[in-house]
Amino acid sequence: MNLSAPLSLPRYFAYLVFAIATTSHARELDTITLRMDNDAPAGTDSQYTAGTEFDFAYKPWTEPGDDASYHNTLALGQWIYTPDLADELDIVEDDRPYAGWSYLRYGQHRSNRDTTKSWQLTLGLVGPSSFAEDIQRAVHKVTGDDTPRGWRNQLSDEFGYALEHSRHTTRYRVNFGNERSLEISEGQRISLGNIDTSLSQGFQLRFGRKLRTAPQPDRLGHPAGPLDDKTRFAHLDASFQPKRFYWLLGGKMSYVAQNLFLDGNSTTDSHSVAKHAFVHEIESGFSYSKPGFKLSFAMVYRSEEFKKQNGGQTFGSLSLTFQR
Repeated sequence: MNLSAPLSLPRYFAYLVFAIATTSHARELDTITLRMDNDAPAGTDSQYTAGTEFDFAYKPWTEPGDDASYHNTLALGQWIYTPDLADELDIVEDDRPYAGWSYLRYGQHRSNRDTTKSWQLTLGLVGPSSFAEDIQRAVHKVTGDDTPRGWRNQLSDEFGYALEHSRHTTRYRVNFGNERSLEISEGQRISLGNIDTSLSQGFQLRFGRKLRTAPQPDRLGHPAGPLDDKTRFAHLDASFQPKRFYWLLGGKMSYVAQNLFLDGNSTTDSHSVAKHAFVHEIESGFSYSKPGFKLSFAMVYRSEEFKKQNGGQTFGSLSLTFQR
């Protein structure tokens, strides 16, 4: 099969979706999470301009003799990248390529009170077959915004993949009165693939009420953790059901060996830019949850990803989880 042929990519991707989806068919769907990244809260519309993901988590289970819970996730998502000079018809050599990425992600996760470990496999399509241009045009038509004019220069069709392993562990916990506590956790992530080959080390500080869930970022690309089961508390009045709230502050440093959205196509010649090997992020926000529902929001600052980029980027990250 010629994976570089545009007409073969959607069909090949459909086979991959079916194959991975059937691995979770035997388990009952538990929660659905909508995650959205967008730079609109920062007043911009370029670089990493939008990300959308639907995350389906299956009912967690336990293993005999193990104090942890396990769950699988399946996610469908899309990322959109555009350069700063969106009115230019021709390639802007010093700016990032136009790129779209539509993908399917399957994950297996293990969580206890202090640690979450995850394996995730992401498969998808880069290029016109991602339909990123079509989605952006449709959204901008509704919002009345101008659509970037240089999409004819976007990266070519290419099959993309990444296999990643991550671990997030609570290292320090200080308890205060009225069920309030302060937690500091650390996280590591390694990813291998033509989409992303990188190493990351980060931290997260959480302060709030009833922090009884394992630490993990409520961000697009990360697994959605289990919620308090609403059926377990259905017999209680709403005022007696557990409500959890915390503020968060986090950051991470990444070493990036491969980033297809900056390095360009690996199967054909394309526009590319010289990337920075080290990129850091800082985030701040909050999270609120009750049985069957969770809302998280954070503002994220990402440092320059490539040489001649005009400063770093700020964007908003929203996560909404509902129990089925």
